[in-house]
Amino acid sequence: MLCGVAFASNKRDGFDMNVLLVEDDENLAQITISALAMCGHDATVATTMREAVDRLSEPNTYPLVLLDLQLPDGRGEDVVHELRGRHQALPPILIVSGLPEPDLAESVDAIDAVASIRKPFRMATLCETVERIVASGKVCE
Repeated sequence: MLCGVAFASNKRDGFDMNVLLVEDDENLAQITISALAMCGHDATVATTMREAVDRLSEPNTYPLVLLDLQLPDGRGEDVVHELRGRHQALPPILIVSGLPEPDLAESVDAIDAVASIRKPFRMATLCETVERIVASGKVCE
C-alpha cells in the first residue's frame, strides 16, 4: 500500500471516490456498483486479470481496489503478485470472494489485503467495510 503519493483526483459526479472493482460476473458487478453508490462511491470495472493489471499499471489512479479472486484468465492474487513483482505501488485491496472462509483468510494474508467480504454479501456490509477502511486511513487519497 502506498498512501504517501498524491493520487489523481478520482472524485466523479459527486461521488467521494472512484474505486477499481475487479469482478467478472456482470450482475454482481452491477449490484456492487449500486451498493457503492449508496455509500457515496463510484467504481470502474475490470472483468479480467489482464484488464486489472493494465488499469493498476496507471499510477495513482484508484484509492481502493475491490478484488474478486476467481477471474476468467487467472487468480485475483496474481494481479497483486504481478504488479508487486514490477515493484509497483498498489492501493489497499479489499477482497470480495465466494471462497470458503479458511481459503479467504489465507488469500488476505498472502496478498496483505486490508479486509475481505464473502459473497454473497449484504449491500450494507459492503458499505460498512469500505467506510471502516476509509476511517482507518488506509485508503489512498
